[in-house]
Amino acid sequence: MLRMDQVNKIRKDFSVKNLSINKISQKHHRSGNTVNRYVHLSSEELSKTPTRTKSKSVITENVIVAINSFIDEEVEKKSIGNKNILLILF
Repeated sequence: MLRMDQVNKIRKDFSVKNLSINKISQKHHRSGNTVNRYVHLSSEELSKTPTRTKSKSVITENVIVAINSFIDEEVEKKSIGNKNILLILF
C-alpha cells in the first residue's frame, strides 16, 4: 500500500505531466501494475482509507487478578523481610 503522497505524485505525473505508465514506474521504482492501479482509481476509491482489525487483548480478568495477587504477595514479602531485618539490627 502506497502512502498518499506517493499516490499523488504518481497521479500528477500521469495527468499533468502526461508521462507514460512505464516512465512513471521507472521514476518511482514501482511496478507497472501498481502504477496502473493507482492511476485509474477514482477519487472516491482513493478517499476510502483501509481499516485494520484490532486484535483482541490477551489480558483477561483472570490474568489481571493473578498479576495483582502476585504483586500483593511480593509487597507482603518485602514488608515482612524489612521488619525481620529491623528486629535483628536492634
